[in-house]
Amino acid sequence: MDFIFADDSEQKNPTRQEMRPLIGLGGVHISAELIGDIEHEINELCSRYGFPDGEEFKWSPSRDSYMHDNIKEERRVVFYNELFEISSNYKSTAIVVASDLDCNLADSSAENQNQDVTIMFLERANKFFNSFSRTGAFFIYKPHR
Repeated sequence: MDFIFADDSEQKNPTRQEMRPLIGLGGVHISAELIGDIEHEINELCSRYGFPDGEEFKWSPSRDSYMHDNIKEERRVVFYNELFEISSNYKSTAIVVASDLDCNLADSSAENQNQDVTIMFLERANKFFNSFSRTGAFFIYKPHR
């Protein structure tokens, strides 16, 4: 069995020049047999970088996070390179779907951009599982806001 662990993202007011508002959904695929091992290595990596237990890392960490204040510039690049190396060693892969909030929906059955990226993500996840002829499950992290 395989798993995909996903998280959503939205950028209504991008800080990068000429970048438009985006919404996205991305996930990491890993074989169920390898989850414990990769989790152990990622926890060791986070420990080496001083992350408090249970603290998450994000590509764009919030201002009140440990990562924002302590893992900066070149150190952040090295951290992510180490994380990607661990992920590669376990043959994990990523699926990412992003949509410009100012553009038309990709799927005519979607009622909004959020539903649109979710439909596209689920289609890709299903194709991914089918390509390996394995069963799979996905988990989408959606915090209460």
